[in-house]
Amino acid sequence: MISSFQGVMSQTTRAHRLCQKAYKQGGQKLQLALFLAIFKAYLQEGKDIADIDLLSDLAAEIEIMSKEQVAFYFYLPLETDVDPKSPPSDFSLSL
Repeated sequence: MISSFQGVMSQTTRAHRLCQKAYKQGGQKLQLALFLAIFKAYLQEGKDIADIDLLSDLAAEIEIMSKEQVAFYFYLPLETDVDPKSPPSDFSLSL
């Protein structure tokens, strides 16, 4: 196994959200399969793990959801999946 460590530095919220989704769907077994695929893509292949196309390919390969479902999933403003400190999308601050 050769590691490049040439991966693009980027926001990993999408990858974390997808890992959370994998756990909710199939527990640790499905989540581990996705972790390994993401680590391989980033560390060995130097790919951008924030890229929706890459994440949707990985999700489809592991059978978490289809490529179209992943694109829609990331379109939704559900940052609270990963960051519980983020306010809900309907949150408004009245002063």
